Amino acid sequence: MPDTTSRSAELTGRSPRVFWAVLLERALIAEPISSIINVAMACGKRGYTRIDLPFMVTDQARNGCVGEFLKASTSPDDVLVMLDNDHLHPVNIVHRLASYSFPVIGALAFRRGDACDPLVFVRLPSGEMASIAQWTPGDIVQCDMVAPCAIAIKRSVFDRFKEMEFEPPYYRYQYRGGRRMSEDMSFGELCEKAGVAQYCDTGLVIPHVATATIDENTWYEYLKQHPDAIKTIELGEEKKE
Repeated sequence: MPDTTSRSAELTGRSPRVFWAVLLERALIAEPISSIINVAMACGKRGYTRIDLPFMVTDQARNGCVGEFLKASTSPDDVLVMLDNDHLHPVNIVHRLASYSFPVIGALAFRRGDACDPLVFVRLPSGEMASIAQWTPGDIVQCDMVAPCAIAIKRSVFDRFKEMEFEPPYYRYQYRGGRRMSEDMSFGELCEKAGVAQYCDTGLVIPHVATATIDENTWYEYLKQHPDAIKTIELGEEKKE
């Protein structure tokens, strides 16, 4: 990948600044590499600052991005955009996510394996998280957790964590009921405790790459074949922006 780390923001002192990173925590696949190179070139032209980290396991990669961001950021309006390297990202994804005023917003991704459900979650009255089942494509929807496959986080979120005396690392694996919870669950729960809302741009779909791409069509097809196989809820009006 070409070195697109830009010094333009540092030289002009402009704010807010956009920092972005591709997490090298998964095996590289040819198809996503091409999209990431295009994203890198677009970010370089816009003067966005790239956070360059070596290969790391997922939790360390996310925490490493956050740590570098907090060392360089100077404004609560600065934004960190993290992209996973096993998705197909549109060329304008960093600019689009960074342009929102929401504290946390992510693109719409889908689970790579069964049930291929949308990785956008709402807290049920029981306390469990469930994937949203329905949405209007293109809507910005409020949720309790959005997967960090492509996510933008304002510096103000981490400032809020500090006020709440939440200690890093903010991404960590947890074990509950004999199951390992993914590292992003801990960040989402901290946002809930801090009163930080999360959102998903359902018009920004990033197919998950495996032996096939996983997107909304995969999800709809799975629902046809397994209408009662997974626990989901309809997205209520109170969760829409």
